[in-house]
Amino acid sequence: MANLPHLRGLIPRAFPTFRHAYRQLAEAVLTAGTEVAPRGEPTLELEGASFCVLDPRDTLATGVNRRFNVRFAAADALQVLGGFADHAWAAQYNPRIAHYGEHGAYGPRLAPQMPGVLERLRLDSSSRRAVALLWDRDRDLDYREDATDYPCTTEVQFLIRGGLVDLHVTMRSNDLWWGTPFDVFTFSQLQLTVATLLGREVGTYYHRTTSLHLYEKDWEAAAALTDPETAEPTYTPGGLGWRGETWADVLAVAAVLKANGHPDPGQPLGRVLTPAEEWYAARLAPRPK
Repeated sequence: MANLPHLRGLIPRAFPTFRHAYRQLAEAVLTAGTEVAPRGEPTLELEGASFCVLDPRDTLATGVNRRFNVRFAAADALQVLGGFADHAWAAQYNPRIAHYGEHGAYGPRLAPQMPGVLERLRLDSSSRRAVALLWDRDRDLDYREDATDYPCTTEVQFLIRGGLVDLHVTMRSNDLWWGTPFDVFTFSQLQLTVATLLGREVGTYYHRTTSLHLYEKDWEAAAALTDPETAEPTYTPGGLGWRGETWADVLAVAAVLKANGHPDPGQPLGRVLTPAEEWYAARLAPRPK
């Protein structure tokens, strides 16, 4: 019975926005987490943690007493939506990313599966088969001593319920300080993109992880998180694409946004950007020297 507190992580919690979830998630890990030390690094961990965000259009972790790199969040999401992995490019927004390889990057793993996901949802709006897998048993079960980039997310599943597009994200491991805020934003952008292409409204974002944890070096900062400074919604872009477009169109606009945010010349697209795509362009634009 002494180990029961960690089971609190199994209780799904619904939050209006991710900003409202973040402090409470940190508090749960800090107060009910179990001490474990994978690779010798002390952490506090909740097993089987789950929560949901009722408004995936408000998932930026701002206004909660932490520095949050919105430019990197945009770059990270664009790599997933655009089906590419370019850590050298992303490092201009967050130098930490340069220390990781690209083996476990989500973009190249998701891109080939997304046309099938969209087709499944178009053919059967009640389908339970719109699943994309990110963990590859042929590549990821082999032990590599130098690996730092095994996929933390194992699968994503889309459901249309009540006419709304829900997304269920399943993770094997999630660092609440350096991972979760960026993961929730990135995958909510994926959800919003799918909803836009299907011409539907977005529903609920569900997040489940086997290990929700905080490293010891981040405990103090996590304990200082606050509830949102304002109840007013913060602007979150609505993913990429226009209604009725294909995943190939999403890949094309992502390539243009990447080029425009980089010293290389941009490439023509042949259509105007959506307001959400304009948001990406502004965040990814090089800063004046």
